[in-house]
This record gives sequence, C-alpha cells and structure tokens, in this order.
Amino acid sequence: MMAQEKFYRRNLPHFVPNDSVYFVTTRLTDSLPVAVVNQLIRNHIELAERGNGDPEVRRQLSKRYLVELDKNLDACKSGPVWLGEPAIREIVKTEILRLHQEEIIDLWCYSIMPNHVHLLFTLRSEELSRAMQFLKGRSSIAANRVLGRRGAFWQHESYDHVVRSNEFERIVRYILLNPVKAGLVENWPDWPGNYLRPDLTML
Repeated sequence: MMAQEKFYRRNLPHFVPNDSVYFVTTRLTDSLPVAVVNQLIRNHIELAERGNGDPEVRRQLSKRYLVELDKNLDACKSGPVWLGEPAIREIVKTEILRLHQEEIIDLWCYSIMPNHVHLLFTLRSEELSRAMQFLKGRSSIAANRVLGRRGAFWQHESYDHVVRSNEFERIVRYILLNPVKAGLVENWPDWPGNYLRPDLTML
C-alpha cells in the first residue's frame, strides 16, 4: 500500500509521508535573533512560490533552508548554549535513545550542538509532530530542573526534510561533521554530542 502524505503548517510548510527517513533540526529557544529567522522564512516562502508547487523544487528548497539555518546557528554568538553543558547534553541523549527504545523511531545518527540538534531517524509509530513533542517535552522538563529555570527550553518549531535513499550517506556525513565545520573539534568522533549507529560506517 502506498504511504499517504500528511500535511501541516505553522511558519513553514511541512510534508510528512509515513514510514520515511527524516532529517530533523531543532534548536533552543531564542537561539537566533527574530530578524534572522524572519528573513530565512521570507526567502524560503518567496522561492517556494516561484516553484509553483513542483515537488522537486519543494525538496530542494527544504534542503537549502536547513543548510542556511544551520550556518546561522553555528555562527550565532548570542542566545543560549545550554546543550553544550554535559549534564544537559546527557538529558537530551537519554530522551533521543528513549524514543528508539520505545520503537517510535529507528535512530541512525545525531549531533547535539551547543544550541541545536540534528537527528536522522526512521519514524516507526506516532506522527512526526508527536515524536518531537515527546522528545522536547521530556527533555525540557529535566533540563530546566538542572538549570534552575522555567519557561520554554526549545523553539516551538522543528525543521524536517524527508530523506531519499541516495541522500542518506551524505546527510549522515553532514550531521556528524557539523561540529568539525563549526570549529569545535578536528575529528567528528571527538565531539561528545555525536552518535552513529554501530552498524553504520562513516565513509
């Protein structure tokens, strides 16, 4: 049976096919200035409208948006960097692995950066939005307790891209090399926020 495609919209359009591999980026609240985010969204929507709904154009724009978002997050010198703290990073690791253990996702890799997280996984149960609610809700409660703070921990919206089979290895590399490109380490295995599933190899 062909997987049905679901659609929801907040600030950006999201197209959510069932049983797909997802590349998801989620970031801390206030990790980017509002003006930067608004400009990224305006650029994305403007280009999307020029594509006249073409699915391939839509995919390319989704990838472009995530790359631009990532560059801005790596370069940002303001905003919280709580994920750089070992105790907070461990909380997020635990909750990501919990989704895998609960068979909500099959986890392939992730990189926990100081102000954002990249995830690559296959969705097995629940909708994508629900899986992210589990991750964000559970981790934010525990992280805020450790930090002695209240209020939003994660930015409300995550950014997702459905991964084709011929993109998989490239995206694994992209995720694991993020801390290298950001100048945090010289070799990706040295970054404590990186995870690669044991049966995969980093080519």
